[in-house]
Amino acid sequence: MDKTKHYQLNQWAAGDKVQRIDFNADNAKIDAAIKAVDAKADTRAAQTALDALAATVSGHTSALAGKGNCQIAAGTYTGTGKYGSASPTSLTFPFQPKLVAIQNRAGATPETEDSSYFDYMMMVLVWPVAQYRLCNGRNPVTITWSGNKISWYAESAPRQLNASGRIYHYVALG
Repeated sequence: MDKTKHYQLNQWAAGDKVQRIDFNADNAKIDAAIKAVDAKADTRAAQTALDALAATVSGHTSALAGKGNCQIAAGTYTGTGKYGSASPTSLTFPFQPKLVAIQNRAGATPETEDSSYFDYMMMVLVWPVAQYRLCNGRNPVTITWSGNKISWYAESAPRQLNASGRIYHYVALG
């Protein structure tokens, strides 16, 4: 009986006696060869999956590097009563602010006996907006953003959130 070149499987000629032991031996060789091929394929597939996963993780790591870096600053200031372009109110932060919210500690309160003006309660400034309007579009507040500093002015101290002696709370996000 002859054998195959690569796996030495049995090859019968017309006059050879066929025996079950020969078939069983061939089946065992075939089974082992298929198992070896499967193992190599599994290893390659696993490596391909690992490579793809590593690339995904690397991409996510790069994306995450730009996340979670929000900075927050909060504090208070006391109004000086000054207002206008020659006397802007300013706040300086340890970072460049993108949003600043300023709250009058007293809330909205009458400024004068006749209640024609009010201490304005709150202002929210969002970078790079250069003008904010109080009260239905009237009473503009002009804003200047300069690195880690924000300044603003209006036509009265209450509108500028700088009424004399008033305490203002602020929070900034950057």
